Amino acid sequence: MSVKTNGTERTAALPRLLMAAALCALALVAAALSSCGGGQAKSTVAVTLESQAGTGYQWTYVASPDDVFKETSHDTKADESKAGGTVTDTFTFQAQKGTGDGDASITFLLERPWLNAEEDEDVRTVQYVFKVSDDKNVTLSYANGENAPDPVIS
Repeated sequence: MSVKTNGTERTAALPRLLMAAALCALALVAAALSSCGGGQAKSTVAVTLESQAGTGYQWTYVASPDDVFKETSHDTKADESKAGGTVTDTFTFQAQKGTGDGDASITFLLERPWLNAEEDEDVRTVQYVFKVSDDKNVTLSYANGENAPDPVIS
């Protein structure tokens, strides 16, 4: 749309303003989608647990059913500034398939692995229960256990 003023043809500002507003709106929608993961499934679960060095206790886990999550890494870091310091274990899992209408759980045990369950009275248990959609999107249903840290789902 153009307007003639004093013999000079000028383009009206309204269409340009509308175009600029539309581009800004598109940019905001794109930014919102990227901050929400852009619609990608969150299929990785990382759980970080602590224990005391020198006690003989270590974290183990059982996944049920055993074909929903696959362990992709297990990193252990010890506080070496003092004897008996904190040991931090980070377990990372990747969803392999959906759970349908059911759940999948990962149960961690802080135990002395050379003892059987009846002999080891001080076993600590932390359990996470997840829903996994067919597109492998993981959501936490609930967590059980004393001071169970929140898992990181990405």
